[in-house]
Amino acid sequence: MFRCEKCNKVTEPREKLHRIPITYKDVVYQFTQKKGKNEKLITSYGKNISKEINLCEECFNEILRGQDENFQK
Repeated sequence: MFRCEKCNKVTEPREKLHRIPITYKDVVYQFTQKKGKNEKLITSYGKNISKEINLCEECFNEILRGQDENFQK
């Protein structure tokens, strides 16, 4: 059981939980690669989820169908 963060309804036991990411954070990953005496700095970029909401089955299906104008991905 959990509370849906969109409709504020407490769900039934064993109802599937859907987590939808709301905001992301840009991150930079750096590591050094050593080959003998040479060192090379490798940089890559990515995104981490910083906030996500819990949705019930009903609200999740509304978002998938695109009927909810208030929800922004």
